[in-house]
Amino acid sequence: MSNSSEIERCPRCGSGNIIGYRGTWECYSCGYKFRLESITDYEKTVKRFFPLHDQEPSKKEKTILHQELKTAKNLGGVAALIGFFTYFISPFNLYFSSFVDFISLIMLLIAVSKISEIFHEPKIRSNYLVYFLVGLFVIFSDIFLEEAFIYALFFGFDLDILIQFWTLVCVPLVVGTFFLKRSYEAIEKRTGVKSFGTAAILYFIGAILLFIAIGAILIFIADIFNIVAFFSIPEKAS
Repeated sequence: MSNSSEIERCPRCGSGNIIGYRGTWECYSCGYKFRLESITDYEKTVKRFFPLHDQEPSKKEKTILHQELKTAKNLGGVAALIGFFTYFISPFNLYFSSFVDFISLIMLLIAVSKISEIFHEPKIRSNYLVYFLVGLFVIFSDIFLEEAFIYALFFGFDLDILIQFWTLVCVPLVVGTFFLKRSYEAIEKRTGVKSFGTAAILYFIGAILLFIAIGAILIFIADIFNIVAFFSIPEKAS
């Protein structure tokens, strides 16, 4: 009988009430069966995504999973790249920049949702969904505050403008990036791509420090890591 120290919890329900025999594991809490034969989380996910019982996954089943992950990788990478270009658009047209940000957020939500489904990790999607909703709020807040910022550039910032900025942008971003951090850390754990973790912590710290210039710089750097992270997702197990 296999040693239970090799794996601690059921990948479906999280219960520790599991037992293994000849590479096949069964959860006595939910009845889920899975194999533990691979050395990476990704390969384990291939087994979990297609419950095996007594058979190895077919080549066709593995190909489907690899294609789904490739789609999430490319969609997320392109979305992150599109969002990055808003830095160069916003000085000329804030409304168009906000629209591009909105499209980028939707594409990223779809990509992250695909990753969540592939790895059977619903918290990846649920945490990112919170960030998505906060992101929408911040986009509309930026539009609302545009006239106030233009006024401030000519006549100086007053307390009312700063309070609005902190209330409508800074505080929501801190909350949103906290959940983004949880989502990206889970993706990093499942894919092994450390750029997700780096981007997550930079986004969170940048949001906290957004009221000073260094916060915006950190978020800018985080956007670069976000692009690298998605395009670095492995398309198949090594």
